[in-house]
Amino acid sequence: MEINLIKKKAIGFDISDLSVKAIGLERKGKDAKIFCFGCVQISKGAIEKGEIKDEKSVKTSLEKLLASLPAKKSQFHKVAVSLPEEKSFVDVIKVPILLDQEKLQSVVSFEAENVIPFPLAEVYFDFEKIETTAKLVKCQEVLLSACPQKIVDTYFNVFNDIGITPSFMEVESFSVARALTEKNFFSSPTLIIDFGETRTTLAIFAGKNLRFTSTINSSSGQLTKSIATFLGISPSSAEELKKKEGIEGKKEIFEATIPFLNDMAEQINHYIDYYRNYSAKCQEFSQRKSLNKILLCGAGANLKGLVKFLSTELNLEVEKADPLINLSNKTLPPKFNKEMSLSYATAIGLAIKLIYGD
Repeated sequence: MEINLIKKKAIGFDISDLSVKAIGLERKGKDAKIFCFGCVQISKGAIEKGEIKDEKSVKTSLEKLLASLPAKKSQFHKVAVSLPEEKSFVDVIKVPILLDQEKLQSVVSFEAENVIPFPLAEVYFDFEKIETTAKLVKCQEVLLSACPQKIVDTYFNVFNDIGITPSFMEVESFSVARALTEKNFFSSPTLIIDFGETRTTLAIFAGKNLRFTSTINSSSGQLTKSIATFLGISPSSAEELKKKEGIEGKKEIFEATIPFLNDMAEQINHYIDYYRNYSAKCQEFSQRKSLNKILLCGAGANLKGLVKFLSTELNLEVEKADPLINLSNKTLPPKFNKEMSLSYATAIGLAIKLIYGD
C-alpha cells in the first residue's frame, strides 16, 4: 500500500470592495487544514461594486497581505481568485441530453447567447452538468456562469503584475457553496445567505450544484449606518454596539436595526418564493423536496440574535454555516477561530478546489 506523504499547499484570495482576504490550505494525504490566513483593507474607491478602479492601490493591498502571511509566494503550489458576484451571471439552462462533450459545448454556447445579458464575444463563460437522482430525465440541466472579460482580465492582471498567476478564477457564490456543503453529499435544497460588509448574496444549492444566485443591497455595513443614524453616533461607535449588543441587547439597538432587518427578510422571502415557483421545473430529485433550511455566513453572520430573527420571520430552519466542514483537521492557526471562518468562506472554498483537485 502506497501512502502519500507529499504536502500540497494552495491559497484562495477573496476580493471585495473593502478588503482582500486569503486562506492557505495544506493537504497531506487525506488530511487537510488551514495553515495561514490574512486580511488587508482596500482603499475606499479602489474597487466599486466589484469593478477595479485603481489597479495600483489594489496591488499595494495584495502585496501588503502577502507580506503579512507566514509563507512565501513560492510555497503556494496553486492560487485561486474570486470574481465579483454583482458583475457576474449565473443561470440554469436546459439542453438535449448529449454524451459527446464537443457537441454539448456547441449547444451550450448557442443557448448561452440567448440568456447571457452581455455579448458572448465580451465574456468568459463556463458550464457544468447538474447532477440528478431523477429516474426519468428528458433533458440535461446545465449550470452556466459568465463574467465580462474586462472584469476578469483586470483581476488577473493585478495578480500577474505582483508575480502570481492564478490557477483559476470563479464567481464567489460557487466558492462559498463549496466551502459550506459536504463534499460528495447530495444535499436537499438549501439557501445560502452571505451577509457581507457591502452586499448580501443569496444562493440556492441543491444536490451537488448551485441552482440560483442573486445579490441584494442589504449589507452588514448598511446595518451599522442605520444604527449610527438612529442613535446619532459615529459609525465606529455603532459598529462596536452592533457587535456587543446585536439585536438581543439594549432596546434602542433593536429599534435601530428592526426596519433594516424586516426589509432584508422581505427581500429574502421574495427570493425563496421565486425558487419554490420555479423548482417544480427542476430535476434535482426523484422525490420532490422543498427548501427548508438556510445557512448563514459572511461578515454579518455573527450578529447576535440574527439566526433566531430570520428563522421566525421566514419560518425556516436557520443556522450559522460551518466553513470548516470539509477540512479533516480542525486545528486552526493562532488568532483564527470558527466565528472568523464565516468571513473567509469564499477563500476557503477556492482553496478547497485546488487541494482536492475538483
